[in-house]
Amino acid sequence: MFIPLWFLCFNALFMFIALFMFLWSENRRLEAQRMDYLV
Repeated sequence: MFIPLWFLCFNALFMFIALFMFLWSENRRLEAQRMDYLV
């Protein structure tokens, strides 16, 4: 069973984007909570 190199690159890129989007949304949520505390 041979896995193409482009598939591995695409999979790694997709995982990186998913992780980035998750961290970004978490950061936005924490910033929103912080703003609620300040107001």
